Amino acid sequence: MQARYAQSKIVVSDIEKSVAFYTTVLGFTEVHRIEFTGPDVIEVVLAGADGKPSLVLIAGDALPVHSGQASWTNVVLNVDDAAAAAEELKAAGHELAFEPPLSVGGVTITIAVDPDGYLVEIISSTGEVLESLPEGTAKIPHPIPEIHERVLR
Repeated sequence: MQARYAQSKIVVSDIEKSVAFYTTVLGFTEVHRIEFTGPDVIEVVLAGADGKPSLVLIAGDALPVHSGQASWTNVVLNVDDAAAAAEELKAAGHELAFEPPLSVGGVTITIAVDPDGYLVEIISSTGEVLESLPEGTAKIPHPIPEIHERVLR
């Protein structure tokens, strides 16, 4: 598997204040806003100066840490085939946060647990998935609500 860095996700306490900080102060641009239900989690995707989505701000009460508590981040990596990556990880004895890998709208997702318990989200997609999201806020059922239950244990 050849992984490429995709983005980082950070938990924030106040989504609007954080969006203002990253956009006004640091020059990021808000690209997409997605509100999940069941559990209620909001993700705001920001692009850096190169225009590529690279930072995701997350807020909600069903997260591995409470919104705004520093120290939790989710590294996101792109691979050619996330399902194959999941098999490689399992074969090598590494824990996956859920099985089987999830496929939603052209994206396949698996989440590995690193030796310290950090989540590493491994995705494969056509690369056009984020661009196909509707403008503004999309509110959709969370595709893997059990991931929040699992990491809160």
